[in-house]
Amino acid sequence: MSATPGDSLVTATWSAPEDAGDSPIQRYEVRALRNGVVAHTLEGTSTSLTLTGLTNGETYTLVVVAINAQGEGPASAPSEAVTPRVIPGAPREVTATPGDRSANVAWSPPEATDMPITGYTVTVRQGETVVATQASTELHAAVSGLINGTDYQVTVAAANAVVAGPESAPVAVTPVSVPGAPRLWVHNRTATALAFGWEPGDTGGSPITGYRLVLREGDSVVQTADTTETLHWFRNLSTGTPYRVVVIAINAQGEGAPAEFEAQRPCGLPGAPTTLMAAPGDGQLTLTWLAPVETGGCPLIGYRVEIMGVVGGASTRTETNTDTRFVATGLRNGVLYLLVVHSRNEAGMSDYSTQDQATPYPAPGMPGNFTATPGDGTVLLSWTEPPLNGGRISRYVVTVDPAVGETDTFYVSPNDLSRLMEGLVNGTTYTFTIRADNRAGQGPTATTQATPMAP
Repeated sequence: MSATPGDSLVTATWSAPEDAGDSPIQRYEVRALRNGVVAHTLEGTSTSLTLTGLTNGETYTLVVVAINAQGEGPASAPSEAVTPRVIPGAPREVTATPGDRSANVAWSPPEATDMPITGYTVTVRQGETVVATQASTELHAAVSGLINGTDYQVTVAAANAVVAGPESAPVAVTPVSVPGAPRLWVHNRTATALAFGWEPGDTGGSPITGYRLVLREGDSVVQTADTTETLHWFRNLSTGTPYRVVVIAINAQGEGAPAEFEAQRPCGLPGAPTTLMAAPGDGQLTLTWLAPVETGGCPLIGYRVEIMGVVGGASTRTETNTDTRFVATGLRNGVLYLLVVHSRNEAGMSDYSTQDQATPYPAPGMPGNFTATPGDGTVLLSWTEPPLNGGRISRYVVTVDPAVGETDTFYVSPNDLSRLMEGLVNGTTYTFTIRADNRAGQGPTATTQATPMAP
């Protein structure tokens, strides 16, 4: 048996029994049971009967019996529970008001029936695709998560406790909002002007019609401008004074969120650094210089250092630095390098630079044939020139242990290859060391010993 609900009715359909008994079936009786008690009955000769006068929203089960001349047969198995109901009509007067990535939907209820409306479902489609649904028990609902500037169709369907009705006719809506904040940058600057550029952010789904600009010095408004361009110069400003700019995009919905850039100063290019010096090292050059006197009206933010190999096939390197000292490592010993340093401020890099040339090399090698010849209260030290490794020796450094008086270190001219140590104590064994220094550093030490003796 099957049972199909309708408005205050249920239609029952079944198959005739296989065994009609000793005489033909004369009629059937359908019984509607509510909570196990017969609430309605209906007789008929066909295998489909419609029971009317039922209560919408109430749950029934149906059974049917066949009747012939001998009486009633057994009742059929009960049908599945079935609830008569009226299908609600479509909501009326549906409106959809656009919002920021949302739509506010409102409507009037459908024509009244004996089954009260229990809720509504708002459906949002983009073309044939459902993109959002929202349930509501009120006569309005807000649907979020939409895309500004996208066209949608909105329908509303009412439901009672049993069944939902048809959707309303679709209404169009396109979510929109005020624009988002533009993305700002400094396009250029001079000693008395600032230029700012920007690109629009989120349009809010509505074309941007213009921009409003405000330039402030502290809390004071210095200049304002309205433009449809995405680049603007503020002129006649004070060199070195910090200014803040605010840019607001505008569309048909109004002014959007402001974009504010960090304070910027009008300024010219700085002067060049001075007194560049390069001290060689093993595979490196240590550069020092003096900051420029003229900064262009803005604080210096650093320097650009260029290291260019003049000969020997070395490549060009560019480094940035914030100090007036820079160590360029990874260089090739014996290669002549041209060194160029530019100063930088917020306006850019200086037109002029300071320059120097230098060749990296390591510290010298160990002095050779280091010997000590004793005498009466003296020792004559002698040695041969060490490997120079590309640099000139600046001095030799001799140490003695124990010290001579209060002195244990002696400095020898790079042109000398011997040193007479005097004032020694006869019979005392002395240990002597020697090393060679150059601008790159200190070389390894050689060691010898001697004991001065009286003749």
